Amino acid sequence: GDLSDAWSYDLYLLYAEMSSPQEYIGDLSVTRMIDATDIIGDPDDPSTWECRSGNPNCVPWNIFSVGGVTPEAINYISINMVMSTGTKTEMIDGVLNGDLGEYGLKFPTATEGIQIALGADFRTESLYVHPDQNWEAGNGSGQGGPTVRIDGSYDVAEYYLEGLVPIVQDAPLFKDLSLELGYRFSDYSTAGGADTWKAQGSWAPSDLLKLRLGIASATRAPNVRELFRPQGLGLGGSNDPCANEPGQAPAGTLEQCLLTGMTAAQYGNVPANPAQQYNTLNGGNPLLETETADTFTAGVVFTPPSISGFSVAIDYWDMQIDDTIDAFDADSVITGCMNSGDPALCSLIQRDRAGSLWLFNDGYTITTEQNLGTVYGEGIDLNYNWLISLGGAGFLDTSLTGTWMIADRISTPLYDFDCVGYYGNQCEPQPTPEWRHRARASWETNFNMVFSLAWRYIDSVLIDDASPDPDLQPGDWDLETSRINDVYENPAFNYIDLAWTWNFGGNYQLILGVNNIFDKEPPLAPGMNDNDYGPGF
Repeated sequence: GDLSDAWSYDLYLLYAEMSSPQEYIGDLSVTRMIDATDIIGDPDDPSTWECRSGNPNCVPWNIFSVGGVTPEAINYISINMVMSTGTKTEMIDGVLNGDLGEYGLKFPTATEGIQIALGADFRTESLYVHPDQNWEAGNGSGQGGPTVRIDGSYDVAEYYLEGLVPIVQDAPLFKDLSLELGYRFSDYSTAGGADTWKAQGSWAPSDLLKLRLGIASATRAPNVRELFRPQGLGLGGSNDPCANEPGQAPAGTLEQCLLTGMTAAQYGNVPANPAQQYNTLNGGNPLLETETADTFTAGVVFTPPSISGFSVAIDYWDMQIDDTIDAFDADSVITGCMNSGDPALCSLIQRDRAGSLWLFNDGYTITTEQNLGTVYGEGIDLNYNWLISLGGAGFLDTSLTGTWMIADRISTPLYDFDCVGYYGNQCEPQPTPEWRHRARASWETNFNMVFSLAWRYIDSVLIDDASPDPDLQPGDWDLETSRINDVYENPAFNYIDLAWTWNFGGNYQLILGVNNIFDKEPPLAPGMNDNDYGPGF
C-alpha cells in the first residue's frame, strides 16, 4: 500500500512446511536375530528346538546348515521401519520504500531523487526427525547405528537498508550515473551476527551503452539440515590402509598409522573388514560457523536505439567463499592424515580398543558437516533479449541466458582442484560444463495466447578421473573401464521444451507445457555416488 507520495510499504507473512516420510522395508532385527539363534533343545531333533528367551513368537533361525532357514524364521527376524521427517519455515517480512526526491533530496545534476528501502524480517527455521522405536534403538541391522530423534530450530532477525542514488542524469556523456548501496545485519540464534553489504555503480553515457561495476560481501549461515541432521554411525568408509589381511602387512607405514591413532602394538594386528565397510559418524553439526563470500562483478549493456526492443548484457563475475560447509569422506580423511599429519584431520579418526574402525561402535571416522575450506568461482554471463514486432500477428519475444565458466575451484586441507569441464565422484553432484544456456522464443499473439519454445543446452564434460590434476584422480579407477561403461565423456545435451498460455475471461489463465519433448534421457554413471539416481542432470 501507499502511505503518501513519498512512501509505500509491503508486508507479508509466510508459512511453509515440507514433509518427507520414510519407510525402510525388509531390514533384519538385531534383537530378533540374537533371540532366534539362541536355541535350546535336542540338536538332532528340530521338533524340540525353541528360543531360550521363551518368546512364543520366536522362530529358530538355523543358519548353520544348507536349507535350514525357513520362511517362518525369515518373517520373524524381518522388520519394516518408518520415520517422519520434515522442515518448516515461519516468516514475517516488512519493507518501507521511500522516494526522498519528494523532500528535495537529490543531486542538482540528477532529475530523480534518492530512493531508499528500509526493512526487517523475522524467521524461524526448524527440522524434525521422528524415527520409530526400531530406528531409534538401532535395531535395524542394515542401518549402521541408531537414528537420533531430533527437533532442531533456529531464529534469525534481519534488518536492512538499500539506497539508489542518481548522481548525473540526462547530461552529455552522462545519460545516467548512479550508485546503489546496501547493508544488512543478520542475527542468528545459532551462528550469531553477520554483516552483508554491497556497493554498485552504473554509468550510461548514452541510450546505446551502460557500464556497471560492483563489489559485495555476503554471508550464509548454516541451514537446519547442516545444523541438526541426526548424528549417527553409518558405513561410509571403504578402506583402512592401517588394517591388514591375515599374513599381509598393512599398506600404511608404522609412522603413518601412528598418526591415525593406532598404537605400535596394534600395528599389523588389526584385521581389515572383509566387506570393505568402515564406521563413520555422519550428520549435522550445531557448532558450524557462517560462510562468507567476497564478490566482484563488471558488465556492459548494449541497447541500440535503432533496434527496438533489443538488448545484450555481458557480465564478468568473480566470487570467493570462505569457511564453506561440507563433509569430508572417510577415506580422504584417513589418507590426508597419513600423508600430512594435519592434527585437524587426524583428530577426526577415532579408533576402537582393538585399533580398528569397524569391530566396535566406538571406532569410526567423523564425517559430520564442517567448515572446510574455500570455494572460488569465475565466469562470464550473457543475457540477450529482443522483442520483435510481427505487426498484426503480435510479437516474437526471444531471449538467451548463458554462462561460460572459467573456474570452479575448491580448496581444503585435503585437496585443491578445479571442476570446470568435469563431473564425477569428486566433482559432484552435478557436472560443471564450460558453457550452458537457456534460449527461449515466445510468440505473443493478439488473441491472448502465448506459444513458447525453449532450448536448454549443457556442454560436454569428462569424468573427473581423466583430469591431469592428481587431486581429481583417486588412483583406483581404470579409465578404460570408464570408456567401456560409456561414462568417460558425457556429450553435449540439448533439451527442448514447449509451453502454451491462454488468458481468457479477464481473470483466468490456462497453462500447458511439456519439458523435454523428445524424451532425451539424462546420462547415467555407473560407480558414481550421486550421478546414478539423485539430482539428474
